[in-house]
Amino acid sequence: MKPFFALLAVLYLPTLANAGIGILAVPTALALVKNVGDIVLFGLCLRTAFDLAYGRAWLDSAGCRLLYRAVGALGVYAVILAATDTPYGPPGMFGPGLVHAAMVFIPYVLFIVPVVLQEKRLREAAGDVTGPHGARGR
Repeated sequence: MKPFFALLAVLYLPTLANAGIGILAVPTALALVKNVGDIVLFGLCLRTAFDLAYGRAWLDSAGCRLLYRAVGALGVYAVILAATDTPYGPPGMFGPGLVHAAMVFIPYVLFIVPVVLQEKRLREAAGDVTGPHGARGR
């Protein structure tokens, strides 16, 4: 997970720059929610990825679950903004089509992955492992 953490850190920098430019260039409420959410939630995901890579924990499993659900919801919100041609970042980032919508959502998935893995690791460490349909298994 250490290489994945390094790659996420590299991905976070242009995301931070794009969100900062979006805050300055498009100061609307819709864009502000998306851009500030990107900065804050991706930063929290990066911190969780660091914890996963180095065997630490600063969020419990419920906190991880809340974080990855919030990032997923923000990703859906970003796709809706992109699909409706609502400007939210630097000019030239917008385009119609399913491919563009997928490209908008990919960073959210990449930032969700370590949080889901950390939540799973914390649940297993606590002995609260549930199988399919809620059946407990060991």
